Amino acid sequence: MSFEIDKKELLTQIKQKGYVKLAKELHIGKTTLFRKMKEYNLTTKQKPWTTTEKEIIKKYYFDGTKLFSLLPQRTPCAIYHIAHKMKIHRHVKPRKYTLNTKFFSKFNPTSSYVLGWLYSDGNITKDLRTARLHLQKKDVTILKKIKCVMNSNQPIYYNANAVELKLHSTLMVKTLRGLGCVERKSKKITFPKNIPKRYHRAFIRGYFDGDGSIMFNKPNTIKVNFSGNRKFIEQLNKIINADVCIPIAKLIENRKKEHSSVWMIYFYGDNARKLCKWMYQDSNRLYLNRKHDRYIRHLRLRGEKI
Repeated sequence: MSFEIDKKELLTQIKQKGYVKLAKELHIGKTTLFRKMKEYNLTTKQKPWTTTEKEIIKKYYFDGTKLFSLLPQRTPCAIYHIAHKMKIHRHVKPRKYTLNTKFFSKFNPTSSYVLGWLYSDGNITKDLRTARLHLQKKDVTILKKIKCVMNSNQPIYYNANAVELKLHSTLMVKTLRGLGCVERKSKKITFPKNIPKRYHRAFIRGYFDGDGSIMFNKPNTIKVNFSGNRKFIEQLNKIINADVCIPIAKLIENRKKEHSSVWMIYFYGDNARKLCKWMYQDSNRLYLNRKHDRYIRHLRLRGEKI
């Protein structure tokens, strides 16, 4: 298809509207308009791609935000075109449900708490596209809180005795893996190295809500425990000792066959209370209700002010 337009008029219209909008208004294809622009020498020849630029595309093509910021002189269209020539492809599906995919890109009390949950009761799928939280049905309230803070409208899946939240995002999974939350993690995880000290309590509270427990011996003697692989529990033990100023707990191996390679630490009495008070400080009500309620009930039975 061909059409006629004055060169000066075409230049004016393109400056005002851009060639995509102009093509739509003229009821012609973008390719047709682009050919006319070439005919009038209104197109600019693209600078050759440098080796450095191509290396950036190879490294960051699956992280669009960073990719475009590193190549400010190139348009997204040009980047996609050269990537296609370089045979770099990505499959991008429209997001069905909302999700803050950068939720774990910065440490804060909320992201640290949810990270603790994923370290305990979460997992990464084999295809590295989804993070999942699988909990008892009675704990569905905390999944709803997590959905809310992550700006997600993803439905929670129910079965007979459990509930599950699936977070679909290759970018989020990549971030989580960088933080040490990897696939088949039970025997691999170690305490996150980069998490700032001020967010330890939020992370530990999240981990406690998943793989910790609060129990009582008669009449009202409190004990708190954590379980996990040996390396993680040893590190956790030292961090609690340093941050909360309570003695190092004895490391105990669970010798039941179904719990092989699981290690535990227990805190009792005043040390347990001190630990709970520290964990729940500045929690902004982001915690598993049934564990927190047991702690509060314990304090009330002791006659302490809440």
